Amino acid sequence: MSFWDSLLKIVTTTGNALTGVVEAVRTLFEGDPETRRKVAFSVAMIALSAKMAKADGIVNEAEVSAFRDIFKFPADQAKNVARLYNLARQDVAGYEAYAEKMASLCSSCERNCPILEDIVDGLFHIAKSDGAVHEKELTFLRRVAEIFRMDDEHFGCIMARHVHGDDRDPYQVLGVSPKDDFSAISQALPRSRFREPPGHARGARRAGRIPRDRQRSHGRAQRGLRGDRKRTSRRMTSETCDFPGAHLVPSPNHGERAGGRRPDMIILHYTGMETAASALDWLCREESQVSCHYFVDEEGRIAQLVPEERRAWHAGKGVWKGETDINSCSIGIEIANAGHPGGLPDFPEAQIEAVAELCLDCGERWQITPERVLAHSDIAPICKVDPGENFPWDVLFRRGVGHWVEPAPVRGGRFFQRGDSGQPVEALQSMLLLYGYGVEITGDFCARTEGVVAAFQRHFRQSRVDGIADVSTIDTLHRLLRHCRFPTPDRRFLFPLN
Repeated sequence: MSFWDSLLKIVTTTGNALTGVVEAVRTLFEGDPETRRKVAFSVAMIALSAKMAKADGIVNEAEVSAFRDIFKFPADQAKNVARLYNLARQDVAGYEAYAEKMASLCSSCERNCPILEDIVDGLFHIAKSDGAVHEKELTFLRRVAEIFRMDDEHFGCIMARHVHGDDRDPYQVLGVSPKDDFSAISQALPRSRFREPPGHARGARRAGRIPRDRQRSHGRAQRGLRGDRKRTSRRMTSETCDFPGAHLVPSPNHGERAGGRRPDMIILHYTGMETAASALDWLCREESQVSCHYFVDEEGRIAQLVPEERRAWHAGKGVWKGETDINSCSIGIEIANAGHPGGLPDFPEAQIEAVAELCLDCGERWQITPERVLAHSDIAPICKVDPGENFPWDVLFRRGVGHWVEPAPVRGGRFFQRGDSGQPVEALQSMLLLYGYGVEITGDFCARTEGVVAAFQRHFRQSRVDGIADVSTIDTLHRLLRHCRFPTPDRRFLFPLN
């Protein structure tokens, strides 16, 4: 029996009392303790989310929508989940029992259990969905954290990511203290935020890699750079292109991909030249010793210069996740735009639409994941700034391309900058390195760290690019890291469907 069949059986055999659901979990699965554990955890999660929404006395549509953000279920099971949710949200009485149930079902039985921390994080997401975390909601959350055996420091770290105040401390957002030993920080950062809930099958394909509201607007099946389709056999020849919408403008500047590598990332550039014609001409001259796979002009016309199977010369020296031969593992796309030398002109809508279509097509055929659609400045943060802070990464994301979260607003508060040092800087460098940037973990906020922070801001927090790691920058980075393993906005608790 599937998880959702189990839930249906519970809902249809109970009355309107939530205690009846709990009793059904105990009796219906008496001989199947593992299924009972999974179902009980999910029932408790649904109930606790509903009671969180009711904590301030009302339940609004934003809070219901926020619940859907953190708990994913099949569309055909919405009525069953809704019935249980509605039973739970009738009042706030009894929420401690469900918190205790979830704590008992967490297999680690440890203080500051990462799974339970993720649940509190999700509850904060519901609490803030109406624009503020109210006092009663905060009381609810603190009590749940106590039941989960979460200490004040861990609770404060989670709260700092959601309650935006001018005195919010980057130490809390990073989840570290100046007194922390870095060996503990380096061990905790890659793992502590990425635990899976009880019963989740490791290695199972996760549905919803790109949120439904960001899928392509037309009726075609979403492609979204998910990497779950096989590459077709289409090849560029002397008369055809790898991408059907392109026309051939061959460049002599290319070679073999080292070691027979397949492209697994897409690098976006701007040309930085006055006209598209002069940029295309330069890319096709042998003496330039530069090229790209594709060139997109302001009107959205796409030229293919180098076959995708060949190594174009577009990336230069760079690094991403330890890879230094970026040309051998990437597809390079030059976008006609004068860039910083020309005052950062806007990218026309037709051009961005063409870039999105091209990225979707390349990503599908080469199985390129969203977080590996990068800026030239991401892989070479010290010497490159393209495609610049005016490039509409958010628009591409809504079309199903790339990795993105809404940037945290720029506010006051503490920050790290060049010349600072210590454990928090080491933690910041660890997070940047974990995401993919080429930075050393030294604990010193040096010129390179400043350049990497600026490159990150240029891509993900474009409203202020200054190389200073303020709360907004750190918060945005933290959420991107969470999003790497749970790709929907914030957190979804996924359970096996079979």
